Amino acid sequence: MANYEPVPEGWEKPIEDFERALRSRGRTGRSVYTRRACIALISRSIGIASPWDVSPDELAMWTGDQDWSRNTRKSVRSSCRMFWAWAVESGRTSTDAATLLGTVASAPPNPRPIPEPEYLEALASAPDRVRLMIELGGDCGLRRAEAAQVHTRDVDHGNDGPTLTILGKGLKYRTIPISARLAGRIVEADGYLFPGYMGGHLKPSYVATLVTDHLPEGRTMHSLRHRFATQAYLVHRDVFVVQQLLGHSSPETTRMYVAVPPASMRETATAVWAA
Repeated sequence: MANYEPVPEGWEKPIEDFERALRSRGRTGRSVYTRRACIALISRSIGIASPWDVSPDELAMWTGDQDWSRNTRKSVRSSCRMFWAWAVESGRTSTDAATLLGTVASAPPNPRPIPEPEYLEALASAPDRVRLMIELGGDCGLRRAEAAQVHTRDVDHGNDGPTLTILGKGLKYRTIPISARLAGRIVEADGYLFPGYMGGHLKPSYVATLVTDHLPEGRTMHSLRHRFATQAYLVHRDVFVVQQLLGHSSPETTRMYVAVPPASMRETATAVWAA
C-alpha cells in the first residue's frame, strides 16, 4: 500500500490533522502510518477533490470495486471509519462517508503450529543462542521482535515464580511466567539476551532468520508462536488465558493460532454422547 506520491491538495491538511489526532490519542507509529496510508490511497484514487465531498454511496462503491485481500479490505474499512468519525466529531463535516462500509468477514482459522517432533529436534540440534530464541517462541509465545529485545531487567522473581515483562505490538506491555532455568539464563546475560554487534540488541529480522535456518522448510518463528498457543490452550482449554499470554487484543485473534487436535474433538463429542 506504500505510495509516496503527494495527495491532492484538498486532502492534504485533513490527512495531516487526522495524523496529529491519532498521535494525540496514543496511537503508535505503525498504526498511524497504516491509517494515513489508507486515506491517502483513497485521496489519490477516488477522484473527488475533498474528503468532505465524498458521499457514503461513493465510498462504498469505490471500495467495492477494489481487488484487495481480506486483510487490506479490513484495514481500509477500519481506517475510513476512524477518519470520518473523527471528522464528524471535530466538526469538519456533518457526513460520515463510512456509514455504508459493511463488516469484512474474518478468515477461517488456519493455525500452523510446528509439529512436536520437529520442535524437539530443532531444540536439540540448534546452537545455544538459537536454541534460546526457539524456546522463547515455542515455550513462551514471543514474537521475533519481542524475543530480540529480551533484557535482564525484564525478569522479576516474584513469590509465585519468575516472570518476564514483554514490550509487544502497539507498545503494550504484558507479563508472563517463565521457567526458573530460562530466567537464570536471561539474568546471566547481564543485559540484552541477544546483544547486537554494534550495541543494543539483534534486529528482529536477524533473529527470525537465525531461527528459520534451524527449522524444517516451511516453518518460521511464527510457527513456534502457534505451537505455544496450541499447547497452552490444551492445558485448561481457556482461550482467555492464552489471549493474555500471547498479548492479543481479542480472543478472536487468539483462535487463529490454536490448532484443536482431532482427538480433543472426539473426546468432547464422546463425553456428550455419554451424558
